Amino acid sequence: MKSGYEVDKKADQGKQELVFHLRVQFRRNTSMQGTVKWIDGHKSSSFRSALELGNLINSACASNFLDKEKKLTS
Repeated sequence: MKSGYEVDKKADQGKQELVFHLRVQFRRNTSMQGTVKWIDGHKSSSFRSALELGNLINSACASNFLDKEKKLTS
């Protein structure tokens, strides 16, 4: 019988992790400003709110997915 860890490990095969370096420069109330650097994509961008940070990370994930699809169809 397999443990839950072994099953999860097999389910995660083929998934790729994205690595970001986050630098928060200012924090006031519930907002933050700073820069995020996508290590694997060699891109850097500034953000002015947590929502904008989320959108930047989401677009990096989508870009990575599209690049992966292009490689598979080529």
